[in-house]
Amino acid sequence: MSLAENIPAAYKELLEQPVAVFGHGASGHAACDLLKKLGVKYRAYDERAGDEESVERSFNEAAARRHRLVIH
Repeated sequence: MSLAENIPAAYKELLEQPVAVFGHGASGHAACDLLKKLGVKYRAYDERAGDEESVERSFNEAAARRHRLVIH
């Protein structure tokens, strides 16, 4: 059985849109790694991010509309 098969039905609908991950430290990296293994699209947000292109610095109203699930 794959990881994706273990996702509860209540969450599958939330995972149809990219997941917002707040913070890109150790916990944020771990959350992103798990989402990637599950085949779920995600976007990391961290206002203290360095030059990482994969991380956005601000989470505004437009960004909020793109996500149905936030991991903090």
